[in-house]
Amino acid sequence: MTDKLVEFVNKLDLDPALDNAYFKNPQKILEDNGVEPEDIALMLDNDNIKALQKRFEMTGIKSIIRVSHFK
Repeated sequence: MTDKLVEFVNKLDLDPALDNAYFKNPQKILEDNGVEPEDIALMLDNDNIKALQKRFEMTGIKSIIRVSHFK
């Protein structure tokens, strides 16, 4: 089973157009990329930075600087 959130974050890192679209409408882009609703909530809640960081570190992602959508 693939982790759609991790897969999406990797795509964000590689695709500048996706990155720009994400920061214009993060919820839609997350949904369009098949990220699970609970993971979308995690990404959109700026209070969850530590939870995101822990999740991504387990998969080898070291930085989440531009992952979370800052309001």
